[in-house]
Amino acid sequence: MTARLLPALTALVLLVAIALLGLGLVRRLTHETDISPIAENNAGGRGGEVTAGPLPDWEGLDPARYTAIVEAPLFIEGRRMPDDIREAASNAAESEPEPEAPPAAPVAEPDASLLGILIAPEGSKALVASGAQGAETWVVENDRLGDWSVDTIAQDHIILRHESELRRLNMRR
Repeated sequence: MTARLLPALTALVLLVAIALLGLGLVRRLTHETDISPIAENNAGGRGGEVTAGPLPDWEGLDPARYTAIVEAPLFIEGRRMPDDIREAASNAAESEPEPEAPPAAPVAEPDASLLGILIAPEGSKALVASGAQGAETWVVENDRLGDWSVDTIAQDHIILRHESELRRLNMRR
């Protein structure tokens, strides 16, 4: 009979342990913490008594400064920016400098297709068909293909580089 009760008692002990851990976690999360600003008394500079600092004077704020903002409906078709802010924004937009240089012309895509790759201990090679006639040539890393250079040769693709641009050529299937 004790053999049958042993798994049930083990499960019960485990359940009680989990419940106690959960209770401890709940107490830890719901523990109230004082988050008011504090300032240290300068009683010798160390180990002094800690006291709460002064709170901001929220009643001293002038609500008249904010009435225009508060009274303006947020979602209304005729809502406009105040005149002084609109003028400042238009002046800032007018004084923006022109772009320094037009964007560079896009680089022509590489006119090549990857036919095969040979990976050997002495170095990897890729068989590439390029040009309109599809002339097949073996290339290694740093070889040129038109305006592009071979950056990396992997098992099923090569990476071509032109300045800062990269293109991936996958092997034809």
